[in-house]
Amino acid sequence: MIDKNTLIGIIATIALALFGSWIQLNSRIAVLEVQVQNDRSVYNQNSLKMDEIKTSVSEIDQNITEMRGEMKLKADKKLIN
Repeated sequence: MIDKNTLIGIIATIALALFGSWIQLNSRIAVLEVQVQNDRSVYNQNSLKMDEIKTSVSEIDQNITEMRGEMKLKADKKLIN
């Protein structure tokens, strides 16, 4: 049969192992939370930059369309004269 002191030692060892695991798990969760917050911040910044780029591309497209229209009008005038 197991001695009383041995049983107390086994229980204490199990309790310390569980406590250590709990602390390690909590610290890893905290690190993951920080990483998620940082990733969300970077994503939001990139999203804003992407919106700016889309706006710029739209403006460029509009300017090119207007330039093509002006060029066609000039070519039409040459053909008419």
